[in-house]
Amino acid sequence: MEATPPALTKRSTRKTAPSELHAIFKMPTPRRLTILSRLEHIESEIQQMSPEEIAAFRAWFAEFDAAAWDRQFEEDAKAGKLDVLVSQALRDHEAGHSTKL
Repeated sequence: MEATPPALTKRSTRKTAPSELHAIFKMPTPRRLTILSRLEHIESEIQQMSPEEIAAFRAWFAEFDAAAWDRQFEEDAKAGKLDVLVSQALRDHEAGHSTKL
């Protein structure tokens, strides 16, 4: 088996958003421990992947993450959560504070 590149043997330096951590730590202890245990297992599995497997995983996850982001954006738009931003953008445009692309 190939040696794992040094960059993959270190603990993740990804910064978890405070809201993500807050949501996890508000959970009851058994649920929280299950999630943290699953995350540690996933991290361990990824660290054991070959460079080719990591590349395939990265491509899959990029698509997965983009689709989740798109769904959330659409839900937020339908729920009116972006209305204030849209209104502000239209006011700025009407006031001449925008540039043609």
